[in-house]
Order: sequence, then C-alpha cells, then structure tokens
Amino acid sequence: MAPGPRSADRGASSNSLSDESILSRTLSGSVYLVLLQLLSRSLTFALNQVLLRLTGPDVLGIVSVQLDLLLATVCFLAREGVRMVALRGVGRESSDSSPDGKSPSSDYVSSLPALSRYTREQRQLLNLAFIPIPLGMVLTLLATTYYISNPPEAAPPSYTIACLLYAMAVTVELASEPFYVASASRLEFSIRAKIEGAAVLGKTVTVGAVFAVAWWMEDGVVEPGSAVAAFALGQLVYGAFLFGGYLSYWRSKRRAAMRRIGEGRASVEDKWLGSRGLWVFLPAKFVDGSNSYFFLASTIRITAASAIQSLVKLLLNEGDRILLTRLVSTSEQGVYAIALNYGSLIVRTLYLPLEDSLRSLFSASLGTHATPRLESLKLVSPILSTVVHLHTLLALPFVFLVPWYTSTLITTLAGPKWLLAAPVLSLYCCLLPLLALNGTSEAFLQSTAQPSSIRRYTIFLVAFWVMFAGTAKLLAVDAGLGARGVVLAGMLNSGLRLAYGVWYAREYFLRDQAGDGKEVTEWRIAAKSRLSHRVLFPYHIAVWGVWSLAAAVGWWSETHVLGNSLEQWRMRGYHVALGALVGTLATIVTGLFEKSFLSEVAGVLRKVKAQKVD
Repeated sequence: MAPGPRSADRGASSNSLSDESILSRTLSGSVYLVLLQLLSRSLTFALNQVLLRLTGPDVLGIVSVQLDLLLATVCFLAREGVRMVALRGVGRESSDSSPDGKSPSSDYVSSLPALSRYTREQRQLLNLAFIPIPLGMVLTLLATTYYISNPPEAAPPSYTIACLLYAMAVTVELASEPFYVASASRLEFSIRAKIEGAAVLGKTVTVGAVFAVAWWMEDGVVEPGSAVAAFALGQLVYGAFLFGGYLSYWRSKRRAAMRRIGEGRASVEDKWLGSRGLWVFLPAKFVDGSNSYFFLASTIRITAASAIQSLVKLLLNEGDRILLTRLVSTSEQGVYAIALNYGSLIVRTLYLPLEDSLRSLFSASLGTHATPRLESLKLVSPILSTVVHLHTLLALPFVFLVPWYTSTLITTLAGPKWLLAAPVLSLYCCLLPLLALNGTSEAFLQSTAQPSSIRRYTIFLVAFWVMFAGTAKLLAVDAGLGARGVVLAGMLNSGLRLAYGVWYAREYFLRDQAGDGKEVTEWRIAAKSRLSHRVLFPYHIAVWGVWSLAAAVGWWSETHVLGNSLEQWRMRGYHVALGALVGTLATIVTGLFEKSFLSEVAGVLRKVKAQKVD
C-alpha cells in the first residue's frame, strides 16, 4: 500500500516539531549529555591523577594549558560561529532573507515539492557545516607554526612532535563537523553521547597504554617528554573515533533509508539520503534559474556576525589560559591547571550539557523568529527562570562550604606537593556559579539575538575582555597573586557578561510581541514577575543564614580540627565528616523553604516523561 501524505513527510526535519516535542527531546537529551560528561570527565579525571602523581607542574602546564589551548583555539574559531547559525535553523528561508534578489522568495520555496524543499534546507545546512574543515586547516597551520616557533620554558624533547599530533587531531576532528551538525539539527543527543563516549574511552586507553609502556621502559618513572607525547597521541585517537563514529552512523542510516525506499514506506529524509548517499554531505550550489550560489544572503550576514562574536568569545572563554601563557611561569600554569582540572569537573559534567540543551531548545523555539509566537514565549520564559533559580541553589555549597575543603581534596588525590593549588581552587569554587549563570544567559542570547543585537553584544564583550586582561595583569603580576589573580579577574569578567545577559533577557521578554489584547498584557505581567530577583534567587533569610553558618563551621573545622594535621587520615576524616553534617543540614533547610520550587521542577519532569511514553 502506498504511503499517505503523512508518512511521506515523516521525519522531514526538526523544524516541524512542536514546542512540547522540542522540550521533551531537549530535556531527555540533557540526560544523555550529562551521562556523556560523567563518563568523559571521570576518565579524564583519573588520567590527570596519574599525571599529577608521576609528573610535576611544568608538564601539567604544557598539557592542560598550552596544548589544550591550541586545540580549543582552532576548534572554537573554525566551528563555533557555524554551529550557532546552524542550530538556529539556517535552512528556513524567509521573504527578507535575500535583499540582493539572488535568493528565492518564501513563496517560491513553499511552492516546491516536499523533497525539493527538504533538499534545499539540508544543502544550505551542510554547505555551512563544511566551512570549518578548510578554515580549520588554515588555522591549524598558523597556530602550530606559532607554537613550534615559540616553545615554552622547560619544553620536553617531544614538544614539537606533540604539537604536530595535536594539529592532526584537530584536522580529523573537524572533518566530522558536517555529520555532527546534521545530527545536532535533528536533536539526536543519544548518538552524540555514544560516539563521544567511545572517543573518550579510546583516548583514555591510548594515554594509559603509553604511560604504562613509558613507566616500564623508564624504570618506574615517566619522563616529561613521554607524558606530553602520550596525551597528544590520545587526542589524535579521540579525533579519529569521532570521525569514524559519525561516518559509521550515517552509513547505517543510509542503508536503513534504502531499505525503506525499497519497501515503499520512505520518509522525505530517506529519499534525500538515498538520492546521493553520503555525497549529500559535500557542498553543492543552489541553482534557481540563472542564479547559482552556495549560501543565502541572510546566512552570510548572520554567520559573519557570529564569527566575529566567536572570536571575542574565544578571548573570554579561553582568556584565562591565554593570559597565563603570557603572565606566569609554566610551573604556575600547572598550579592553575590542577584547580581548573577539579573545578571544570563540575562545569563540564553538569553545567555544559545543560547549556548545550538549552541552546538547542531556545534556538528551536525562538531562534528563527524576529517576533516569536506567544506560545513559544510562554514555554521558554518559565524554563529560563527555573534554570536560573536552580543554578543559584546549586551554587550555595560551592560558595559557602566547599572552599574550606580544597586543601583536603588536593592532599588526598594529588599529594601534598600540590597544596599550592588549594587557594586557587577555593577561589575557582566561587567562580563556578557565575560560569553556570553566564552560560545560561549567553545560550539564550546567542539563540535569539538578531544580527544587530549580536554586533552590539560583541562590542560589550570586547570592552569586558579589555577590563579582564587589565585586571588580570594588575592582580597576577603587579600584586603578585599569580594564578589567583587570573581567577579573580575571571569573576569580574563573568559578572559583567551575566549582567548584560540578564538585561537582554528582560528586554526580550518585555518588548512588543506577536499578538495583542488582554492575553499579551497578562503574559507580560507574568514574565516580569518570573524575571524578578525574588523568583530567580533564593530570598528566604533562613536559607542564607544556614549556609553562612555552614561556612563558619567549615572555617572553624579547617582551622582548629584539621589544623596542621593535614597529612593524617584520621583528622581529615573528622574534618570531612563535620562538613558533610552541616552541609546535609543546610540542604534540608533549603529544601524545606524551596519546597514549592522543587515541586514545580518535579512537575516539569513528570510532564516530559509522560510525553515520552505517549
């Protein structure tokens, strides 16, 4: 029996998903991404503990600051702007998308058959997704040449080889970008989790094997050159797993599409994928009469704006490591790296997956509409306020209690030789909430801002960067605080970015929206209430009081219970037990006063679960 119109359009694109379906996929995708980060960060964390025990600060500074900065710089500049535009729905054409007249009108596009419309959308998406590959090659060549020409102090003999291996790793990883963008645009979070999880496992096994061989061949020690080369080789394996995993997934998807075509029950996506196989991932021109082009004019404009913003965002996101390479010694970079290693475990495991999922949700619901639908606004505004409030609750233990236990943590995991990193880690704990809140606000801004808003935000980001760099220089060098000065400057930077993000969100929700009359007026009143400080932040005095008491107990325990007995397991146990007790009591009190908010969160999760069952 021939398929009906509904089956013919099945899976045409994620654009046809309802707001509720997008919410369900986004929240369930957050679970996959959190599990992925738990796996990857746990394995990376274990590797770093081996590195800390077997090597010194210089090696850690080279691996975790300088070589990782090479990788992050190239990947960020090559693909971040493209990803932002692609996830906003680059293939959705509108009547104002081509003022130059070279792109077709929306009436023309809507008159095309379903397969032709879907092919146009995917071609535009994948043309854009191919840009990071050649761009990344150029950036990799420039960055690698610079790194090899300017080696750090005490660079091991394998430093040049390590730089070349990282260059190869970046190139292979960027080659998978079209596959990644195609999967991300379909909200296929589980596929990403599986592929990246396998890549992390491959990297871990590779680094562990090289460490084991080096330890055996070097009589129970691991020389700095072997340690640096091990991590570089592991990064290359990670990139190879990413490319191979996505290639294998789309090949299997193509085989399934061909099978459904043969059975007469193919969707539009099946027909598109079966038309040319994996060749559809290569760039191809649009041909409309006498015009031929690779990109819509609107896509070029917003991609250029996003690329400029990505450059500025790179300075902000990686500014600490960029400044570290210029302001402090390699050994001091290693001290900062251990604090970053422990602190980023929370950021990458919990905060970053949530930020990625929110960016997908905001982009799918609001990102392509200059004037979004009221229904979408009603969906997104409570989610945004709920996430911000949840972040403030999660911040309480990191600000009030955890800083008093960093010396115990470092002594237990890395050994007493790394105690110099404890003050840096204590400050980093206070930076974590700002990073989380700032990530959420920027996910919303990047997903909804129009080109003019992006340009204005970029100007502010440049100003924030200048203030950050000047403050870091003043505190790290002039005041002699070293890595601690960079963390303090990072707090100022994140705070300024957060303030701008909050201002933008309020302006976005309270400006004129689609619709009129009583319903819009009532919604504005509700939105203004949801964005008030009493909703976004815990306002019960008892919550702040109990956590202040916990901070006082933590300070007293570290000073009088632990004292100078840091190397004694028994005293460390007493210190940790007392902190766990007051932390539990403070959490219970917080739960009692935040009962209505937690019930609201539980209701949202039950709603999502019910939708998945349906």
